[in-house]
Amino acid sequence: MSPQSPPETELEKIKILIADDHPVVREGLLGMLSGQEDFIVVGVAENGKDALAQCNQLLPDVILMDLEMPEMGGVAAISALAKSALPTRALVLTTYSNPADIESALEAGAYGYILKDVPREELFEAIRQVAQGHGVAVNEEMVSPKHDLSEREIEVLVL
Repeated sequence: MSPQSPPETELEKIKILIADDHPVVREGLLGMLSGQEDFIVVGVAENGKDALAQCNQLLPDVILMDLEMPEMGGVAAISALAKSALPTRALVLTTYSNPADIESALEAGAYGYILKDVPREELFEAIRQVAQGHGVAVNEEMVSPKHDLSEREIEVLVL
């Protein structure tokens, strides 16, 4: 499978870029997302550096960003993306659930943070929410006040 080129008649579709260093994850997400009528996967990247280059070229609405990748990790890529004038919104999709990772990603500019073990419908809904500019987050029990998150940060994560 390879990313699709968006035909002009499909401008209403949510354009997605997948950034993950594991080929099986990239291919699995590509197959899963391609089955949704309102999604179009415009690119795949195996590291943050490549993801940023593709964002500049493809202008996706949403980038699904893993945290741990070679050359440039997800948080650094999200930070660079947030500082750019690009319209792309980052949604972290990772296996890391510790509050420090969540806080780092959100502070860098991620619109959301979800785990790879979420049911596919939750992933689809998270992508739709981020594409509309809404934040999404992991389960409330992952956020603990002992990690010095502000009341507002906890509220954003719960939303």
